[in-house]
Amino acid sequence: MRYSFLYTLFSLLPVLASAQYTTGNKPQGAGDRIESTSFNDHKRGTARKLQYHPDGEDFVRVNGENRYTRALYGSHTAFRLETSDRPVFAVYDKRNSKNISFRLQLPDGSVLPLEETDWCESRYTPGRRSYRLKHPGWGANAELQISALALSDEDAAIWKVTPVDMPEGAVLRALLSEIRLSRLSRNGDMGADPPRCFDAPEHPEHLQTVDVALASSLSQTSRPASSGQGTSFYILVRDYSLVIPSQEEGATLYDKSEQARAELAARIRITTPDPFFNTLGGALAVAADGIWMAKYGCTVPLAGVCLSAVGVRRIPAMSSAGTTAHVRISMLMLPVRSLMCRTLFRIPLKTPRLLWPVP
Repeated sequence: MRYSFLYTLFSLLPVLASAQYTTGNKPQGAGDRIESTSFNDHKRGTARKLQYHPDGEDFVRVNGENRYTRALYGSHTAFRLETSDRPVFAVYDKRNSKNISFRLQLPDGSVLPLEETDWCESRYTPGRRSYRLKHPGWGANAELQISALALSDEDAAIWKVTPVDMPEGAVLRALLSEIRLSRLSRNGDMGADPPRCFDAPEHPEHLQTVDVALASSLSQTSRPASSGQGTSFYILVRDYSLVIPSQEEGATLYDKSEQARAELAARIRITTPDPFFNTLGGALAVAADGIWMAKYGCTVPLAGVCLSAVGVRRIPAMSSAGTTAHVRISMLMLPVRSLMCRTLFRIPLKTPRLLWPVP
């Protein structure tokens, strides 16, 4: 009788283990296998759509809706800046994550959150997220340009804001608050928590705001070749608080981080007749540099670009030493994001060798 009971118990173990993978069942205890849970299971098997298109090495989308799906890493710690298809952000810390958003106030008193503009082009250049915003209420030629970077040598992030033909007297307000979910699962990885867990709560308990007047802006026809550098200003998140640095300090921090980003992204170059492949080089180098932990999160709905089945290829690339190397790629019908997630290498490498296991 005892052996019969044990046999029955052991035969049920696979069934009990598979229950962790059921759709929408989020583990409740700390001892549960949170890594096996996903809030995106209901999207498996559904038709996918092309959300981003390539432009050189950039991933571009106009009027996108995804939030907190592209993280920017700077220093080799858990700190990261979560970016979205619209200019709404979050910085991650195990116990002190923050949401950052922006609003524009016009002289007539109207206020518009920047994630609600009529037109928004978001662009992911490996290691940098930039936006071009337009709205009918700002004027026919008005444009607000925002570029975000994670600082390369400290747990901080910086935004460069450039107004073009914006209304006189307009004020940009930056807001920082706690996030909606006080405790994140799996280091805030995608799929383990509700999609909007990084959003600000409806009534924040701790809210910091800073205002910057858009005192002057250059027209697109009269601005110099420096792309309006003289009218740009900077907003910094340091020690999980908003800071308005001086023009000189902001430019120095931004340029230093941009140089580090560009050098890292340039270590791998992929040039083929297929523009979708050409986005991979810098993106893979930056993704590998961000893999300080055991693994990257791979989730279903982040198929920015889907690739055709190509088997195994060897593609010429530039190594960090400036000599020609080859990149060995094994892939099937996988989204670009998943390819970056499955890299089993670290940068820098004198002769990079990139391998993706075929699942």
